[in-house]
Order: sequence, then C-alpha cells, then structure tokens
Amino acid sequence: MENTSHYKAQEEFKTACELIPPIPSNLFYDSKLWRFINEFAEDGDVWWNVAG
Repeated sequence: MENTSHYKAQEEFKTACELIPPIPSNLFYDSKLWRFINEFAEDGDVWWNVAG
C-alpha cells in the first residue's frame, strides 16, 4: 500500500521487548514497535495495533 512502512522487530515473538514504551502495551507484541516509533515517526503518523 502507498504511504505505509513495514518493519520487523529484532526480538522473537516469544521474547519480551528490550525497550519498554511509556504507554500500556503488550511486551511480547506491540511494544516491540516502540524502537521504530522513536527512530522514524513524524508528527501526524499513526501507530495502529492490529492485534485486537
């Protein structure tokens, strides 16, 4: 899709994230994206957790 970016966490799914985000999130899933948010996010970007 246009205007999307895809990243893969370095941690395995069964391993908790190394960088703990300042918001409530699952340490084995969506928290692993926090490193990419810190590095690449810009004003107006959306973080969409698809694990509902």
